[in-house]
Amino acid sequence: MSRKRKSRKRTLAVLDFETDPFEYGAEILPFAAGLYTGNDYYEFWSDDCATDVAEIIREQHLTVYAHNGGRFDFFFMLEHFNAELFLINNRIAKGTVGNSIMLDSYLILPMPLAAYKKDEIDYGIFKRGVRNLAENKKEIRKYLRKDCEYLHEWVSKFIGRFGTKLTVAQAAFDQLSKTGYPCKRRSSEKYDEKLRDYYFGGRTETFKTGFIPGDVNVVDINSAYPAAMCDYHPFGTAHHVISKPKMLPKEAFYFASVRAVSKGALPLRKSEKDRGVWY
Repeated sequence: MSRKRKSRKRTLAVLDFETDPFEYGAEILPFAAGLYTGNDYYEFWSDDCATDVAEIIREQHLTVYAHNGGRFDFFFMLEHFNAELFLINNRIAKGTVGNSIMLDSYLILPMPLAAYKKDEIDYGIFKRGVRNLAENKKEIRKYLRKDCEYLHEWVSKFIGRFGTKLTVAQAAFDQLSKTGYPCKRRSSEKYDEKLRDYYFGGRTETFKTGFIPGDVNVVDINSAYPAAMCDYHPFGTAHHVISKPKMLPKEAFYFASVRAVSKGALPLRKSEKDRGVWY
């Protein structure tokens, strides 16, 4: 009779690199790495810091998070990853280094670290010619450690509330399930075929290109689509069929079937075979 091997409990850790400052045409390389487990802090200051921190990670049983690691930090130590990688939208979402699991915390906390907590620093002192000066090095090392501590605290709070999840969507589905809300993680082909035609973006148009003289106001909304779905999307079964502008209802938001010549005002599929092409 074979005995089941008990899975070894993993320690939560976070990883961060400090690199050359982002400048046009510059090759961005790390010069310092920090690894924090909540109790132990490892720091490496050298051009080989990615290899040095990978050796520590390989020897232990850790769950290591790096913020935006899947599109930044992990690439500095890619040669140390085991063969299999799990990608989401060209982002390394999950991988392993030795016995440790590597995860991108941006997938569960899709905001900059500054949205939670982050110290300020002059990135000019990260330049090669000045970062090894005693005062600059001291300030960078403090900044690196604080970033690791803040990220560990942030991830710990998420895991404490939602458990270890790969993405925030996974956490959301689990929360919906706990409330008794009937939600399916995977739809059937029949369901997809029925609704596929309605999944497309709205109108996007560039009115002018090139150099435009005069003042320009740029307006943006953070998370515009979720905000619109939450605050402005109509709900219920009310539906209107409209053939004349004067027939528009007084309600602020509603579902409507509009019979009109579009002339580009509404997204319109040219033909059934032209899926994804709009006029």
